[in-house]
Amino acid sequence: MASATQPTTPAELMRELDTALRNDPSRSEGITSVFAFDVAGDAGGKWWIEAKDGTGAAQEGQHPNPDVVIYVDDEILVRLGTHDLDGGEAYVSGLITLEGDNSKAMLLAQIFGD
Repeated sequence: MASATQPTTPAELMRELDTALRNDPSRSEGITSVFAFDVAGDAGGKWWIEAKDGTGAAQEGQHPNPDVVIYVDDEILVRLGTHDLDGGEAYVSGLITLEGDNSKAMLLAQIFGD
């Protein structure tokens, strides 16, 4: 995510991602999915991203029917979103866990602007 300053919390990251999704259709092009994030830690919470083939948004709260839920610590999510950590490496090393359609999680690289 390109910005003047790097986000330091999941809330900041999701606000930046929401703006990026609304302004850059390529981030969600070809993707129609809902991704929920259940974030542990002091700055944790729940957020979800909805991508609809060229449009998208990130929202705070819990989505009633996500395609995949990503369980992650607050610091790890920020590292993923700022490209300090690779999602595949995080998954293999157990830093994130998934519930639902795991194959959808691979689409997050495009959404996060990798």
